[in-house]
Amino acid sequence: ALAAAAAEWERAGATALWVGVEGDCAGALRCEDALRATAPGAVASLRKRGAEVVMLTGDNQGSALRVAQACDIPRGNVMAGMTPARKMEEVVGRVAKLEAAAGGPKSLRRRFIGRGTLAMVGDGINDAPALGAADVGIAMGVAGSAAAMETADVALLTNDLSRVAEAIAIGHMCLVKIRQNIAFSIIAKGIVLVLSLMGYTGLWEAVVADVGTALVVILNGMTVLSGVKESKEQANEVEGCVSKAVENELPARTHAHSHGGAACNHGHSDAGGAGTGGGGARGHA
Repeated sequence: ALAAAAAEWERAGATALWVGVEGDCAGALRCEDALRATAPGAVASLRKRGAEVVMLTGDNQGSALRVAQACDIPRGNVMAGMTPARKMEEVVGRVAKLEAAAGGPKSLRRRFIGRGTLAMVGDGINDAPALGAADVGIAMGVAGSAAAMETADVALLTNDLSRVAEAIAIGHMCLVKIRQNIAFSIIAKGIVLVLSLMGYTGLWEAVVADVGTALVVILNGMTVLSGVKESKEQANEVEGCVSKAVENELPARTHAHSHGGAACNHGHSDAGGAGTGGGGARGHA
């Protein structure tokens, strides 16, 4: 009977824990993690940016599929019951496929255009090997283990998964600014060089053009700061809305106790923690 109940729990997305007393099975416990409130939005943001999201988890199949369904992750991109070694092998294999699709490390396409990038997001010690094998390892810093944070390339000091999409957006923005600055500098200096060789500009004009180009490049690079500020403000607004929604959904709870013979009533509002334990969802882009 216990085995049937445990199997039913796992199919429903829970994890069964067995209790033994002196070598005999005495019972079973059902554990079920709460989905992080920002997880579905984070997956949607990553997809909007053209990323493929894959879940690698050590949880059972039922738990993984329940989370994947809530986050709208295709069933084919869900891999459950994975050990740390299997996670690392999967990451290494996907990196090799990206490298092969780009024509190899010595191809012209690889050198000038690049290839797709694989990012691994994790917080546990069992994610450390995969974080090290990925192109970019991202550790969730608040609940993350020390091994994961030391292995990862990026540590996000928050449990908000939407910060992953924000970090990718900032990275793309920086690349755009770098390319703009390089192109502008080459064109501006090339024009000044041609005009100097033709005798239309002198030393002072060339100096002013050089200083002006440097100022334009600096100011254009500083526009990244405004983009980061806007992203933080939007994230704070979303986080505030989520917190209010959770508080409104959960009813208030009242309990009574006494202080030195005087009755005292307190009202409490429970806000459920948003987290995934036991090797929860791992996103790959």
